[in-house]
Amino acid sequence: MKKIWLFSLVVVTLISCNPTTPHDDERSNMIEKISEMEQQCFSDNTLSYNSKIGLETLKEYQKFVEKYPEDSMSANYLYMGAQLSKSINLYGEAITRYNKLIRMFPEDKRVDKAYFMIGMIYENDIKDIDKAKEAYQVFIEKFPNSDLIDDAKFLIENLGKSDEELLELLKSKSKKDTIA
Repeated sequence: MKKIWLFSLVVVTLISCNPTTPHDDERSNMIEKISEMEQQCFSDNTLSYNSKIGLETLKEYQKFVEKYPEDSMSANYLYMGAQLSKSINLYGEAITRYNKLIRMFPEDKRVDKAYFMIGMIYENDIKDIDKAKEAYQVFIEKFPNSDLIDDAKFLIENLGKSDEELLELLKSKSKKDTIA
């Protein structure tokens, strides 16, 4: 009887000393796989994303977020997935991922940037000025103290202007600032 009790005590001690679980191992394996894919995704030679690997990386981000929806790495993968989606011209996917970050992790430090980037994508990539204006206005309302607030206000004031018009506006503003 003492042997059984002693054996049980040893087993319980060993189990309690090993903090990893199959769940932790699976999570770690997923993170490691994603990290390797991220390294492969960016090509140093062309300074552009490998779209095929990028799509696979996006799938892995999604799997992780679905499996570990409350994990802080999920917030990171949503944000990085949105950036990657934009980089490989999946603009709707980028907006979806930014919105998911906003919804799932409203206290994340990148939420203001997510709102701002939604406006940028609507303006510059999708070319929907009304939705861009709406997104910038929501950003301004929700984040009046953001570092990006002046940018958002400037962008709203100048929505629909060509690059040439904006350049001319900035030059004239610079001249006025120099004179004053």
